[in-house]
Order: sequence, then structure tokens, then C-alpha cells
Amino acid sequence: MIRTEKLTKVYHSSSLETVALQNIDLHINHGDFVAVMGPSGCGKSTLLNVLGLLDNPNKGELYFDNLPTSRMNLRDKTSLRKQNIGFVFQNYNLLDELTVYENIELPLLYLKVPSHERIKRIDTLLHEMQLMHRAQHFPAQLSGGQQQRVAIARAVITQPKLILADEPTGNLDSKNGEAVMQMLAHLNKQGTTILMVTHSNIDASYANRIVHLFDGQIVSENFGK
Repeated sequence: MIRTEKLTKVYHSSSLETVALQNIDLHINHGDFVAVMGPSGCGKSTLLNVLGLLDNPNKGELYFDNLPTSRMNLRDKTSLRKQNIGFVFQNYNLLDELTVYENIELPLLYLKVPSHERIKRIDTLLHEMQLMHRAQHFPAQLSGGQQQRVAIARAVITQPKLILADEPTGNLDSKNGEAVMQMLAHLNKQGTTILMVTHSNIDASYANRIVHLFDGQIVSENFGK
């Protein structure tokens, strides 16, 4: 699904050059659950942003389903991202002025999915994630665990091939964190590919492969379950 060749990302300021990623060679297959680990500042979130087509590398190539993304214009990248990638963030990134139902519906509106199909998908997902009783609540009325479940529902409502998760349990207690990880594991068993950035060894244990980054480079990989 995803393949990178010598992927490099450098940030420049007036007096400083920071190499965030250096010669990253990574291959993620359909159905993988990959955890990316490493110390703060090692390039984990940068890698996630580049793989999610939110940022561009300075060098190297990123292939998505064998398509070289460097040849795509902004519109093509945006279309590929909307149709294939779901994002889950540590801070949930829900819109405070929208209800749970409306937050989940938003990606479908962007894709111009017909109303009857939107209703069917959202109702099904609300039942699966035990959020139906919260459908008309606003994010501020939810617990952290509930907000993250809504964020995951929003990420998967478009039935993406890939979910990119950035510290998905970082703001949760252990009980809610475990529930979120079980939810991601369930989605993976259903065929969704997951790439997750995490500091947690417990969360990483859900993955079938762990990639370790240090100073913007892959220093090791090991296979889990």
C-alpha cells in the first residue's frame, strides 16, 4: 500500500537546518498494523504527516498503491487523501460547534455522499461504537474516551484503506486507552491498515510490526503478534 524510497524532510529557518527525516525506506502492506516509536523529536509526527500527504518531502519518493505521489498536484493529493486516509489525533480535533452526529458526517459531506447513504453509515457506526445515545451531544459534553471514539468514527466513516493515528491514547486514562486500542485492533482485523505513532509499549503491543525511529532515521524494526 505504502512504499517510501530515501524519504527525506528538512526544515529550514534563517539560521538553522533541521533534518526531520533522513533516507526513510519503509514498506507497509495492506492489512498491516504498524507502530512507530522513538523519543520526542525523532521525526515520528513528521513521518505521519508526510505519509498522510499533509506535508511534502524534500527528497525521495512516496508511493501510494504504487502511484508516485511526487507527480501529483495538490488537487490529486487532496482527493487521494480524502478517499483513502483517515486521521486520528491525540487531541481529537473535533469541531466544538458540531454535534457528535455532525462531526462524523462531515467527511461524507466533503465527498458528496448522498443523504440516505450518510444516514445509513452513521447510524451503523454509532451503534457499533456505542455512541448512539450521544449523537446529539457536543464534544464538550463528552468524556475524553468518548471524544476519541467519535474521532475514530469520523476517521473510518469514509471506509478508508489506511488510518494514521498520532498518539491516539495520549490524553486518556488506562481504561479508555485500552478501549480505543481494542477498537483500532478490531478495525485492523476487518482489513483496515493502521499506522500509529506512540510512546506506549502497551499500545505498540497491538501492532504486528514496530518501527523504531531515532534522529529521523529507522534504526530497527521488529515483528509483534
